[in-house]
Amino acid sequence: MPERHKMWPQARLHTQWPGAGVAGDPIFDNFYAAQVGGAGTPAQTEEGMKAAGAELLDKIGPAIVIGHSQSGNFLWILADTRPKLVVGMVGLEPGGPPFYDVTHIGPPEWFRYSTSPNKPWGLTRVPLSYDPPVSDPADLKPVQEAQAQGPDLIRCYRQSEPIHRLPKLTGIPILILSGEASFHAPFDHCTSQYLNQAGVEHTFVQLAKVGIRGNGHFLQLEKNSLQIARLVANWLDGHVDKKARRVLSNSSSLRSASSNQKPAKHSSP
Repeated sequence: MPERHKMWPQARLHTQWPGAGVAGDPIFDNFYAAQVGGAGTPAQTEEGMKAAGAELLDKIGPAIVIGHSQSGNFLWILADTRPKLVVGMVGLEPGGPPFYDVTHIGPPEWFRYSTSPNKPWGLTRVPLSYDPPVSDPADLKPVQEAQAQGPDLIRCYRQSEPIHRLPKLTGIPILILSGEASFHAPFDHCTSQYLNQAGVEHTFVQLAKVGIRGNGHFLQLEKNSLQIARLVANWLDGHVDKKARRVLSNSSSLRSASSNQKPAKHSSP
């Protein structure tokens, strides 16, 4: 429970975990039993997901992709690899922050950056398609803002001039959510601003600012998760569904034509 250890300033605001948050509590034990260790390095994981995710999209056709935490990095990779098959993205505190990882160490310093870029391609460990093209990620020349944008926030990194855009991510509806009490609260705005700088329009929602309070990093599992799910569903209805239906319809027609098979006839019950 982050409010017990207070490793980042917002941790004290955590109120939504549905239980005691300790071993022996049934809710915690069920949660912990679902956690698994990673296989390989983070870069190897991203490479594997790039190949497997692209193959899956090729098989199932256009999809809305949702990612949480580490899997949030997969959103940018899949959209960059199969931009015509990703019709919408929802990032629940995805990856981030750009370039460097952050360690939360408690007061008075609160945050410490890694000594070298963990995500040399800005949002990812594997290459993304930039314009102008980037063959060496060092060309992005990460620079840290001179001053944090608030007392409880980290100093963001972004690209230096000239700016390289992420054209394959543009035009895809993107929603990013950030919880009030999560360890992401000090830096999710950096991910949003990096996307803005790279020319990628999106919706960034800090849940506390729309009246959804007290959430930690596993916001989809907490007591007010249905309220969060409703926010996501409403956003999808307003931003994705019409485009998705059009793309899915076109994709279905193409698949039917390529298979050279007539659609099955169904009688009404």
